[in-house]
Amino acid sequence: MSHHRFFRRVLPLVAALFWINPASAAVYCATNATDLQNMLNAAALSADDDVIRLRIGTFIAPGDVNGFTYVSGNDGALTISGNWFGSNALPNACVDQKEYHHVTTLSGSGQRRALTASMTSMTPGILRIEQVKFEDGLTGLSSFGGCVSIASAYGTVQIERSIFEGCIAPLGDGGGLSLQAKAAQLRGNVFHHNTARRGGAAFIEGRGGALVLNNNTIADNLAEGLAGAAGGLQFVKSGIDGAATALWASNNLVWGNNAGNDRYDIDVSGLSANAAVLRYNHLGTVKGTPAPSSSNTSAGDPRFVVASPVLWSDYETRSDSIVRNSGNNSPAGGLTTWDVAGVKRVQGSAVDRGAFEIDELFGNGFD
Repeated sequence: MSHHRFFRRVLPLVAALFWINPASAAVYCATNATDLQNMLNAAALSADDDVIRLRIGTFIAPGDVNGFTYVSGNDGALTISGNWFGSNALPNACVDQKEYHHVTTLSGSGQRRALTASMTSMTPGILRIEQVKFEDGLTGLSSFGGCVSIASAYGTVQIERSIFEGCIAPLGDGGGLSLQAKAAQLRGNVFHHNTARRGGAAFIEGRGGALVLNNNTIADNLAEGLAGAAGGLQFVKSGIDGAATALWASNNLVWGNNAGNDRYDIDVSGLSANAAVLRYNHLGTVKGTPAPSSSNTSAGDPRFVVASPVLWSDYETRSDSIVRNSGNNSPAGGLTTWDVAGVKRVQGSAVDRGAFEIDELFGNGFD
């Protein structure tokens, strides 16, 4: 089936943060790397809510170790959105977004990060990233964020239906993603084959708000050189208000992330006691103690469609997987309308755990 899919502390606080759509003051269309950096520069100078649409294709990160760079001291919001096409009448515009078939890629080409973003305002707008693949990023020794580094100590960051693969932070934190934010929501993303000292997939630093992770697939990431680290997800709290950070994680598949000697798939020990609520997740090894209200955890081989996955699309699960029809249809933070490959949720009696929704039409072996 996978070739079909490749182409195609407070609940009110949590609810208040989800999926606010900014009113765009400017909508840009980037067709190449120079366009993208120029538009990031323009958005950084703006106090408005801007949108950068990226055409289908690969954008090679330019310049120094930081790659594409967005540094803003203003209050405006920014959305970076991939998978855009033109039209016959406007071939160089961004007028039609595809839910599947193609992926917009930001690449560090094995030399630098793909994206560095910093929002220093005390009241920044939301930074939202959707439908982008980040690949082959590399930081310097002891640095952080192999593919993506985002710092918004007072703001909210949303990352949806994106892919992080082949990213390295040697002797640093956050192979695929290093994220510091007041609040964050990650939904429907895939992290695979990323490497770091801690948080091979992602290193997430909470600054006192709600961190929400729903329906992500985190597999085959590596923590190297540090005993007790997480090859998958590493959570910590920081800042004056960091102790109030709350993690709500539902319907995720976090498995096979170098969980050998003194390694973990997910580490919540860096958060306050009872701050991590883990519900309806399929998990490997967990470090730290989830909140007592955590429930419905499954474990074991999730049965990916490819025995030794290489591509992001290989992390789709088989129709006989335990993650099928076993998630929570109403998690804190909600579900995405589409999965990472463009299949509509929910297909069966319940949402599937992880970033992929098994297509009921093609999920029976008749590919």
